[in-house]
Amino acid sequence: PYGGGVNYLKTRVNFDTAIEIEGARLRLQKIDSTRMPWCGFFVDTVTMEVTPSFDRVMGNHLRCSTSIDCSHIGFALRRVMKTFVRMKCHAIVLDSVLNLYNTVFKTVYEIFLVAAIRTHAFILNSKYFRAYNNTNHLFQCIIEAVLFGARLIHSRTAMKKSRRLNLGQDDQKTAQGSLLGHQV
Repeated sequence: PYGGGVNYLKTRVNFDTAIEIEGARLRLQKIDSTRMPWCGFFVDTVTMEVTPSFDRVMGNHLRCSTSIDCSHIGFALRRVMKTFVRMKCHAIVLDSVLNLYNTVFKTVYEIFLVAAIRTHAFILNSKYFRAYNNTNHLFQCIIEAVLFGARLIHSRTAMKKSRRLNLGQDDQKTAQGSLLGHQV
């Protein structure tokens, strides 16, 4: 009635269920894992932890996942390395309340590892950079990317703390009353 719908081909469930679409009853595809894919992430259906999914990037040949700006190869390397780090660096996977500390630590490691692997593919894919062969510039780009990732992780986790709602007792009663439609 609200115009919403379910895309049968994109919907996965972790339990047996069926939906009705235009009079036809269709069984939804059941996953056999505890890791439920969701918008580029995996949600653990047992612990409810959220981790990034690198399946799409790592499932293809890595040379196909990088594009090269031949006009300024040194600048392009600096930019893509930061992009590779930023790609899966979301607050939801860095949240130590939602995820165990070990899971967050592993996620940070995987973010940097995949960024390094993609950077390697980028360099191999670039005949111009191999001809450029400036190891000092490469080292500076690595340092910049690591520092960029560290600042990004810090800012994404700091924003979570600043968004936390802190209500006093009087505020809590008012909020609860207004949610229930009552005036306190």
